[in-house]
Amino acid sequence: MKAPRIDDHGQYAAVEGGRTIRVFTSIDNRLMLGDFHAKIAGFAAKQPPAGD
Repeated sequence: MKAPRIDDHGQYAAVEGGRTIRVFTSIDNRLMLGDFHAKIAGFAAKQPPAGD
């Protein structure tokens, strides 16, 4: 699918030669939340300890 643009009225408009995008019709919530949790844990592990 080609990426549409948003026109002056806030509506999607077709664009000739637009870039290709991936459109998902469903998601795996468990996978998505597990990935999100792993990213937060990885970020937290890199932070210095909180001082009082």
